[in-house]
Amino acid sequence: MVSNVRRLKYNETAYVQKLNHQKACRFYTFCFLSNIIHLNIHHVLTIGNYLLYAKFKYERNDAVCLYLPTFRHIEIHHTPLNILELPMTDIHVVGLHLVEQATVENCNIKRIPFVINSFHGLLHLSLQDNKLKRLIFLQLQDLEHLNPANNQITILPKRIVPIDNKLQIINLSRNHLTKFNLDLLNLKELRHLDLSYNQLKTISHDPREMIIRQSSLLAQNNSSSSFVLNISGNRIQCDCNNLAFLQWISRPKQKLSFSDSTKLNCYNSDKPVTDFDQNLCFTNGLENFVQVHLSYTIIIILATILSVFLAVYYRRHLRFKCLLWRHRLHNRINNELIGQYFVSYNHQDRDWVHDKLRPKMAEVNIDLYIYERDFLVGDTIADNIINAIDSCTKTIALLSNNYVESGWCMFEFQMALTKSYKSLVPVIIGELSEDNMTKIIRYITKNKVYIEWPALGGEPKENLFWKKLITSVRKPNDE
Repeated sequence: MVSNVRRLKYNETAYVQKLNHQKACRFYTFCFLSNIIHLNIHHVLTIGNYLLYAKFKYERNDAVCLYLPTFRHIEIHHTPLNILELPMTDIHVVGLHLVEQATVENCNIKRIPFVINSFHGLLHLSLQDNKLKRLIFLQLQDLEHLNPANNQITILPKRIVPIDNKLQIINLSRNHLTKFNLDLLNLKELRHLDLSYNQLKTISHDPREMIIRQSSLLAQNNSSSSFVLNISGNRIQCDCNNLAFLQWISRPKQKLSFSDSTKLNCYNSDKPVTDFDQNLCFTNGLENFVQVHLSYTIIIILATILSVFLAVYYRRHLRFKCLLWRHRLHNRINNELIGQYFVSYNHQDRDWVHDKLRPKMAEVNIDLYIYERDFLVGDTIADNIINAIDSCTKTIALLSNNYVESGWCMFEFQMALTKSYKSLVPVIIGELSEDNMTKIIRYITKNKVYIEWPALGGEPKENLFWKKLITSVRKPNDE
């Protein structure tokens, strides 16, 4: 056993699968170097499965015990990383938790070997110049310096070390990051973050706030050093949409410094970020503000004018609608009037109502609501009209010159229209000249089928009139 070796270096050495017993024994001796401190493996070519262990395992079937009580540093360069893919079920290693510095560079690894987590006391870990595509969560609570630079990392996990950690330096330079989303809230001792030469166009608001928080913690602790952020070599988005980030990197901040900021260029113009005129955003922003608010103002003015026009044009309809709503709010519909038909007529046409309409409707059991007979004493005329029209099934409007000249008749006509267009049955029973027609009457006679009493007709025409009237009265309002 060679127990006094403190530094061992394998350089430009090739091991093949078929080792004789003598070399395997020498390798076995290497496994028990109790005083080794620094192991440097450089340009070692492995053809077998495992550089350190597979050959010995090939010679012996029992388990291997690797005793490294003073092991502190391991360096592996330009070597396929089969060395760390250990058959841990067959090998008992003593001393890995004492390793303080591990360097694995130019080994073409695509993922971080899980055995790294066995180095519980690791302070410095360098994985640069490999082919890593992503980082993993490392169970290394004492780690102070993490260097996975010059890889192919595109995605970062939210957390890379335990909550209670001592990480101070992270070097993620020369990777393929397009977004930085690492949670810095638990990295309370972080002082240096290198994101240079990635593919970042911006850093979003939340990571910026976390970086400011880190610099504030340094200020509160009266630290002599500043939080250093290196984002040089990235092609920054230089436009007004990224103004918040551009302002953030251009304004001085307490205990926060930007390393190599002169090498920060715009991706869309290849000019330094400092050449971007931020005042253009304020000018354009003011113009956009004025344009937007002017547009809103014009829309509001047009909407107001339209509302006023509609209110004026439909003021009578709105007035009657409000009366109907108020009646329904304070009064229930009179169930006794449901199934009755309100007759709206001028008192000068009462003879036609009593001599012709009432007897004929009684023959077919159509119950009419006549204001002279059925209006409630003590209520106002307007309340009686609204109650009758709102409660009765339909309103039969008997149109004539006398009708259109009466204010109350026109009030009844408008209220019936307000309730429902289909609940109104217009009937012309006398002369109705064009000059006497109001706009609403003229509109109804031109756009709605009405029934006209045959003044010069005989019995056949009168029978046809009554048939049409009875059919219209009994027709449901929803058809």
